[in-house]
Amino acid sequence: MLSLENLITDTRAHNESDFYRKRWGTHTIFSDLPVTSRSDLALCPLSQRSYKKEQGLMKVVYAGELFFLSAWSFADIAQEAYGTSSKRPLVYFKNPYETIEKAMWCYLNGMVPLSGEINADIAMLAARAYQIDSLITDPASVDSLAPYLRERTEPLSSISFIAESFEREQIAHYSQYAKRSRLVLSLPETGAFAEAKFSENAAFTPLPNCSIEKGDTLILTKATSLITPIIRYDTGIPAAALSL
Repeated sequence: MLSLENLITDTRAHNESDFYRKRWGTHTIFSDLPVTSRSDLALCPLSQRSYKKEQGLMKVVYAGELFFLSAWSFADIAQEAYGTSSKRPLVYFKNPYETIEKAMWCYLNGMVPLSGEINADIAMLAARAYQIDSLITDPASVDSLAPYLRERTEPLSSISFIAESFEREQIAHYSQYAKRSRLVLSLPETGAFAEAKFSENAAFTPLPNCSIEKGDTLILTKATSLITPIIRYDTGIPAAALSL
């Protein structure tokens, strides 16, 4: 883990990419650094905000009318806290970029995943044949798997819900199909940054290497050496979202 001081120093001193250097100007104190938003990323080419070169994945992030490229090294993906250890996970997201990335997370952590087809009937057929034991998904997709989850005779070992917001009633309903339900606050461009075990009084706690400032929205800094560093990033997620 990098200290925030070292993260800022290393980012500012980078020879090729000056995305943050231009934004920060002469500010050196962490709390004084201007926040960054999705619109800032959309206006800057990936090459100008990439701070290391490693093999990995590149994906398109869609945010309303905005879209931009995000790059993740395999090493960085492996360190994300997307799921829990299992033998046969199903990865099923509405966005195929997220399915590919989370499936890669499984591979990098010694699991062979089933990457769900967008067609729910095919995904459920494959889940039966593969005899999945866990599920990594988002709230926008899980309803499509309801028939399969209802027909199971044994609960899954875990369901990891990954999203920027959650509805308590929906999570409570699907938690009955797993021994453990885990909620992960995440954005496509930031990766995971807070988690909660679903319960009556579920509250999110920051993940390791993640610093969360609470104002009207959550401001995130990840103290790790990412291809595209996340430093004082305005997630747009209301601070109240830390309590489900």
